Amino acid sequence: MKVGYCRVSKREQAENSHALEQQEKRVREQGAEYIYCDIDSGSKDKRFNFLQLINDIENNIISEVICTRLDRLTRSLVKLKEFIKIVENNNVKLIALDDHVDTSSAVGRFQINMLGSLAEMEVDRLSERVSHGWNHLRDRKVAMNPPFGYCKVNDKFEFDMTPFLCTIHDQKEYSKYTIAQWIINTFFEVKGLRATVRKLNQYFGLFNSSQENGYRVRYQLRFSPSGLHNYLINPVLRGHLCYLKKSKQKDTIIIPNQHSPVITESQYQEIIQILSFNRERRGYGATAPVYPLSGLVFCAECRCACYSVTGNRGKTPGKNYYYQCKNWLVKGCSNKKMIRMDYLESSLINYLKQKYEELTALTLITKTQVIDPQITELQHQIFTLQSLPKNPAITEAIDKLELQIKELDFNQNNQDLSMKENQEYFKSIFSSVGFWDSLLPEDRRDIYRKLVSKIFVKDAEIVDIILKI
Repeated sequence: MKVGYCRVSKREQAENSHALEQQEKRVREQGAEYIYCDIDSGSKDKRFNFLQLINDIENNIISEVICTRLDRLTRSLVKLKEFIKIVENNNVKLIALDDHVDTSSAVGRFQINMLGSLAEMEVDRLSERVSHGWNHLRDRKVAMNPPFGYCKVNDKFEFDMTPFLCTIHDQKEYSKYTIAQWIINTFFEVKGLRATVRKLNQYFGLFNSSQENGYRVRYQLRFSPSGLHNYLINPVLRGHLCYLKKSKQKDTIIIPNQHSPVITESQYQEIIQILSFNRERRGYGATAPVYPLSGLVFCAECRCACYSVTGNRGKTPGKNYYYQCKNWLVKGCSNKKMIRMDYLESSLINYLKQKYEELTALTLITKTQVIDPQITELQHQIFTLQSLPKNPAITEAIDKLELQIKELDFNQNNQDLSMKENQEYFKSIFSSVGFWDSLLPEDRRDIYRKLVSKIFVKDAEIVDIILKI
């Protein structure tokens, strides 16, 4: 049976330019009894009808395949050779009308390999052009793909103050920027992704509608918990430009302080702490009992997290609360003994008081700022390039090195600022007499998570405490 294969990359090509219809007409004129059609990129191998065509060839249903050009089959030379091998092994004739290819002759097979190489080269060149274009935009610090709450004005991010929606219950008008602020403030209030999304949908009257009608509304106000997570940690919200964020092969390039932020750096650190705490609580918005040190206690033997357990163990009557190694529960660790929560917390408070006294004694000592060795190396490279004769390539290399230095310096300053803020916070807490007696477990939990990184325990005793100050 003679068959034809037709393909266009986009549906717009099939509908607006009638490209698919033209291909079908030409292969029918050459005697095709059945036509396989795909609307997809030629660089993709898993096209439904293309795979069906291969399957029918291998089942000896087809005797001849007709297409207008070889690049309609595939744009990959490797895949084209695989397809030709399948055709030859099953004694099927392949004809490409515009390329004047007929696999029944040696010249035709040579032309196939040559034209396939040219098609693959064109795809590679297109990829290179796209890559050069993105590099040009990045070097010019052009804003791309504004997140919710921003718009693009003269290649820069600005707050999107255009009226976006109006609520009926309170008769207020909201822009995307004011809604972004509302989302962030709500997250700090409820301290959970799912709770924020639920409150967002309830307040603005949002709901998930069915897509049975065959259309989809774009740019609507809708967040999932995972989408809200990615939104809150987006560097753009902190005033930075971000490139290659979704690429797995390349590192994210961040150019700091390029526009007005929605989230400050201190707010971002608080967001990260909330997300980390929720993750350690086995899911966002968990309703399990809140213990002040949950998520901070780890086994010193296997370095695994310790879970909270309860029971009537020990000499103290009544229900007691403990931390126990998670791996011991499955016999994967030898650290069997549990440590009581009240004993662990009182020991931690005494340790923090001791550190407060040490920190107070060191306030008069001036700390010398340590320069990152990477910055020193980059500065040396710039000095070497500046000694060479000037040309556009050297100037571009110097600009890129200076940009890397700014990024490293920005990150180092943020770390120093965060540590300094934690130290001031630490002093303000322990300078107040009897401060701990008035705190609820939820309040103590927030303080611990700001000051303490990890607590390692073994045999019902504290082995090590790692602080963030």
